[in-house]
Formats: sequence, structure tokens, C-alpha cells
Amino acid sequence: TTATQAQTITNESVMKTYQDAVLAENSEYAYNADFENGMLTTQYIYRKSQSHRGKNACMMLTPHVKHCYSYDAEGRLATRTTYFWNNTADDWQTMYRLDYSYQPGVNIVECSKWNAISSRFSLPTERMVYEVKAGTDNGFVSSYHRKNDHSDFKLTNTLNIPVSYFYDLAADSLPQQDFVTQQ
Repeated sequence: TTATQAQTITNESVMKTYQDAVLAENSEYAYNADFENGMLTTQYIYRKSQSHRGKNACMMLTPHVKHCYSYDAEGRLATRTTYFWNNTADDWQTMYRLDYSYQPGVNIVECSKWNAISSRFSLPTERMVYEVKAGTDNGFVSSYHRKNDHSDFKLTNTLNIPVSYFYDLAADSLPQQDFVTQQ
């Protein structure tokens, strides 16, 4: 990886996140997953609770969140669709989708919310742009928002982040530098 490449999210990144969650001690959640051809395609998150019946106590698992992942031809994360468990309907309720796109030195993540009335996702209302400037030691994370499908994205915040942070994320360690907010 060179300094002109932004960190990409791959199946390995998704798997590492899943494995870290599964191995976490004293978590109030339990995890399960579906795999296809070695790729993590669905992650289920259950809330743990204790149930007491007579003298016996048992662990109860209640569905909480489900993430469905798809990948592009290069094995990079393309979409993550998130569902929350609806106890009343006793079914998964679609909430939002994150769409990932990759260009040299730039990664873009856009969030589209589910519209239950039209049974489709809205156009993206949130956008995060991760960019590494060639020839510098700085990366930038810019946040954008728009109010509706007919308005333009407006910049809401930009963070100047040392490039090492992007690579330290891949190495699973946080850098010691401070972030500087650019307005």
C-alpha cells in the first residue's frame, strides 16, 4: 500500500471486525454469521439476557441487528444493508444501506435510508469521503449531508488525519497523533 491509496474495506476487514466482536469478553451481545465462498455475507447480532425458570437459569438470545454484505469483483465491500429486529412484527425491518465506492486515493461511503412506504431506498442523504493526498502525510475524512433527494450535498465537517491512521486501522492499532478539524 502506498501513501496515495486510501484504506479499502475487504472481506478480510469485515471478518476481522466480526471475529473481534465474537471474541469480546463480557459482551451483552452474541454473534452468528453466514458465509458464501469464504465471504462473510450476513452477520446476526443477538442481545443476551438471563431467563430463570424454577431453579434453572438459561441464556436467552433475542435478535437485535442484522448486517448483509456484498462485495465487488475485487473483493472489496460494495454494500452493507442493516436491519433491526421488530418485536411486534417478529421480523427483520430494513433500516439503511451503506454503498462503498473506490477510486485511486479516494473511498466514498454513502448512506441511503429505507422508505417503507415506497419499499425502496432513498437517494443517499449522508456521504463520507476518505481521501489520501498524494505526496503528503495527511488523509482527509469529509462528511456531507443533504436534506432530501432534490438538494445538493453540503460539506458538514472535514478531519485532517495522519495517513498512518489509515494504515494503523488495518494493523488494528490506533496512532497517538491528534486529529485536527478543518472548517
